[in-house]
Amino acid sequence: LQAAAAAAAEHGLTLAQALHSRVPRRNLLCRLAEIVQFDVAGWLASEQPYLTSGQVRELLAAGFTIGAHSLDHPRFSVITPGEGLRQVQHSLQWLNERFQVQERVFAFPYGEFDLPLSFLRSLQGVSGLQMVFGTRGIVQDELEPFIVQRMLAEGHTGSFRSHLRNELNLQLQRKLSGRGIVRRRADAV
Repeated sequence: LQAAAAAAAEHGLTLAQALHSRVPRRNLLCRLAEIVQFDVAGWLASEQPYLTSGQVRELLAAGFTIGAHSLDHPRFSVITPGEGLRQVQHSLQWLNERFQVQERVFAFPYGEFDLPLSFLRSLQGVSGLQMVFGTRGIVQDELEPFIVQRMLAEGHTGSFRSHLRNELNLQLQRKLSGRGIVRRRADAV
């Protein structure tokens, strides 16, 4: 435990912060896995938490659209706009090269909260990018149809039906209170 805490401290974090961080810290997580002798490759092989290439091809053949989600899942609010553009462009390119995906759609990891309006508008200039998805729930976006908000399906308790019912109730409350549209402020000067 001391070695893990020391590894986290090297990154300016407590062990609890390192374990609960939503910002990707690949080097630190690999070091912590090594310290506790956790076999990441073995776990990935046995648990298979991600779709395989074959499963992606099956979904595409069945008519599903597969979109990009970044290269390494960063929180876009903490990376530079240039790195954000690179993440979007290169993940779209990878998806096309690997699976010949024609639709060019992108979903932000962790949503598009706190992103400068200028950055969001710059994405409209990314070659062929048709649509991006945020994570604010069932709510209209002022930049629709380019930005469409989506409802997260994970991280809730109870059935999906109850989760959807709660989201729809929240949508109605937002509309009634005049907050039914995501509006963004212009970038600070």
